[in-house]
Amino acid sequence: QHLGDFPLRLFQNNTSQYEYCPIPTVSYKKLQSELFCHNYYLNNLCDESRFPDWPIAEPIEVLKSCLGKFMEDLDEEEDTSEILEKARQLLKLRD
Repeated sequence: QHLGDFPLRLFQNNTSQYEYCPIPTVSYKKLQSELFCHNYYLNNLCDESRFPDWPIAEPIEVLKSCLGKFMEDLDEEEDTSEILEKARQLLKLRD
């Protein structure tokens, strides 16, 4: 109902201008620990038993978003060498 009576006023006068009024952010406790990257919760995206063959609309953008989140987390850490080594092992990358 954040639009209030605007739809009715717009119907009566199609030149009416909408006055933007931001609504409070919605947050869910169950999702606070989830990682959200470019329209996907990664826990669900990686769950092949519940969501097999889930199509990814923009895979490059999803990857960029994941890497961006990873870099943000690295910036918050003091010792990044251990984290990077675990990531290399998990992704089976060479040094």
